Amino acid sequence: MVSLSKKNNTKYVGQIIAGFGILFFGMTTMSDNLKPLASSDFFQSIITSVSDPFIGIIFGTLFAGVVQSSSATVGVLQALGAAGALALPNAVYIVYGIHIGACVTSVISSIGATKAARRTSLSYVIFCSIGVLMFTLITIFTPYVLWIENSTDNVSLQISLVHIIFSIVSTIVLLPCNDLIIKMSYMIIRGEESTDKEACHLKYVDERILKTPPIAVNQITKEIQRMGRLAKKNFILSMEALLEQDKNKIEQVEANEEVIDYLNHMIANYLVKINALAIEDADREKIGKFYHVVSDMERIGDHAENICEIAGMQIDKNEMFSEKAVLEINELKELVTSVIDNSLKIFDGESRDRDMFKLVGDTEQQIDDKTELFKDRHIERLRKGECDATVGTLFMELLTNLERIADHSTNIAFSFFPNFKPIQSGT
Repeated sequence: MVSLSKKNNTKYVGQIIAGFGILFFGMTTMSDNLKPLASSDFFQSIITSVSDPFIGIIFGTLFAGVVQSSSATVGVLQALGAAGALALPNAVYIVYGIHIGACVTSVISSIGATKAARRTSLSYVIFCSIGVLMFTLITIFTPYVLWIENSTDNVSLQISLVHIIFSIVSTIVLLPCNDLIIKMSYMIIRGEESTDKEACHLKYVDERILKTPPIAVNQITKEIQRMGRLAKKNFILSMEALLEQDKNKIEQVEANEEVIDYLNHMIANYLVKINALAIEDADREKIGKFYHVVSDMERIGDHAENICEIAGMQIDKNEMFSEKAVLEINELKELVTSVIDNSLKIFDGESRDRDMFKLVGDTEQQIDDKTELFKDRHIERLRKGECDATVGTLFMELLTNLERIADHSTNIAFSFFPNFKPIQSGT
């Protein structure tokens, strides 16, 4: 399946089957080679010492922390049990410690990350620590180990049951305490995250998530959605700068445009990296389409910047559009804003019904029609001397930029759903 299939999903199923085979073969090999430890006095003295709750938990924590995998560590204990070198009373506290040691990976990953990431990691540590404390008390004050031993003679299965019961019961008991654990994490890690959304950094993506391909696809989607919101914000600011003759908003657009260009570059780099990972066919197709979406969003930002340049020239030369031109600009502004809003809603997954696609397509056609109409009207105003030729050139450039923004927005809406073609009224 791995070697002959051309479909990634089939290859992954083959890898899963092969993985299980290698796993059980490895455990059998470990068990066979660990049998001499059962007769080793030195090893037995170590095993006897870990029957103490404190030492056993510390040992399990360090063991799992080094291996950085609770499953692998439990597998080693099961192999020792199968070899007759370890009994459940000696293993139970090690299993508890393994759950704390499994937190090491998330703690390491959170170093240098956001406060939200560090709190998430800390919440995991708190959760596991409370679970270990709870089960340690249960084991000390109840015949819990005896119950497990009476259920089966297989030591490997006994260790597995302890591991599974810990995970399930801890989750059931501590899930209602979710808010309390969150409050504890906030008490330990104080302060708020920066709310500066226009900073040149990635909010949802870093190198660490590439280790988990499905999460990487999900997170890069959020980063692209953020880029889309910023492009929309720049369009609105650019139109306000134009209509209100506001230089401050021109500066805001320029600052945001730097972030959009940064996101365009960084997202493209991560798309290349994610595409090289072992991802499902559907995700690979999605990643391929993301390239075009990011490009369209970047172009919306560029056209918003062009609008600001027009606004800047007007402010510098103290030249204004005529009242009729301003009315036409406002009319187009509302239509373009509608197309951007609805296109981003479709891309974000908020709405994907045929009516929404039809609305985007019809609105984009309205913008095309009105752009041609307004150009004709403007030429007529120039002919009558109602408008200055210099300002007239700026007006024509503005109409072109608005039309292009609508085109790129429509591309975003239909990027993942080519079967939903724009349906014009009356056809």
